[in-house]
Amino acid sequence: MKSLLPLSGFGLLLCLWGCGQPVARQGSREVWLGESKTKTRLGPERSLWQLPVLIKNPAGEQISLEVQLECDGARPASGLISLINLRREDPLLGINRRDPSLERSWSGADGSLPPTWLKRLAISHCTAAQLPPRWRSN
Repeated sequence: MKSLLPLSGFGLLLCLWGCGQPVARQGSREVWLGESKTKTRLGPERSLWQLPVLIKNPAGEQISLEVQLECDGARPASGLISLINLRREDPLLGINRRDPSLERSWSGADGSLPPTWLKRLAISHCTAAQLPPRWRSN
């Protein structure tokens, strides 16, 4: 029985990214949401979600990142989605490095819309009343 314990720990580690279904797909790429989500209260109607995300390509390339969602029930138009701490990995090219040039944010105050998968992620973590009106639909 003791010999199975290390394998079960390894299986649990793999399950953090590999279990369940991807939250989005585009072509051969898949977006996976990690398990270690954190929610921080910034006020009575304001919160910040930090969500680990992995974008995988079957060829072995992947980008790991953190999605930050700022939700505000008192001022929904101030909603913010940020992609931070991006790390690009490509075993074929031997690349495994942080890439701040890919970091990006969308604010409810500006005219740009986040990609559909990010809007869906925001809707599933923030109540609709806490999001900018333009982000509430898929």
